[in-house]
Amino acid sequence: MSRSPVLLAVKLDDGRPFAERADETLPWYDQMALGLHRHLLMPVARIWTQRSARLNRFADSVALHEPQLRAMDESELKARIDSLRRLLRRRGFESTLVAECFALISEAAARTIAQRHYASQFMAGWALLQGQMVEMATGEGKTLAAALPAVVAAWSGLPVHVITVNDYLAKRDADELRPLYHWLKLEVGVVT
Repeated sequence: MSRSPVLLAVKLDDGRPFAERADETLPWYDQMALGLHRHLLMPVARIWTQRSARLNRFADSVALHEPQLRAMDESELKARIDSLRRLLRRRGFESTLVAECFALISEAAARTIAQRHYASQFMAGWALLQGQMVEMATGEGKTLAAALPAVVAAWSGLPVHVITVNDYLAKRDADELRPLYHWLKLEVGVVT
C-alpha cells in the first residue's frame, strides 16, 4: 500500500513577485511586547548611547590637554590654577574649561600622590559635576574620581563636602588626598 502525501491548503499572498505564504499576524502579547520595545526601550537605549558618547568625547578632550600640562613646571601649573579659578567663577562649568581643569588635577595627582586618572574617572567626575549619580565598581577609583568635581566646584567658589557613611573611609580618603588638595590650594577637614 502506498500512501500519497497529504497536501495542505496554504493561502498564497497575492501581489508579490513570487508566491509566498501570507505573513501570519502575531498574537496580541507579541504585538504588545514589540510595541513596548519600539516605543519605550529603544528611546531609552538611544539616550544612554548618546550620553555614553558624550562622556567619551569629554574624556578625549581632557586627554588633549595632558601633554601640554606635563611639559609645564610647578610654578607654571600653579599660575594656571589661579587663571582657571577666575575663569570658573566667570564662566561656570563649561565642558572645555572643566576638561582643562580635570587634566590639571590629574597632572597634580601624578606629581603629588603618584596616581593618574583614567578616562572612566574623568567621565564619572564630569557626570557628578552635572548632578548625576555615578556607580563605580570596587577598585575603579571612586576616591580619585570624586576629587575631580570636588576640586572644580571648590575652585568655582562653591562650598564642597565629600560625604561617606564610613568614618574609616572618610579619614583614609582625606589623608590620602590631602597632599593633592594642598598642592591645588585647597584645605581639607574631616568630621567623624
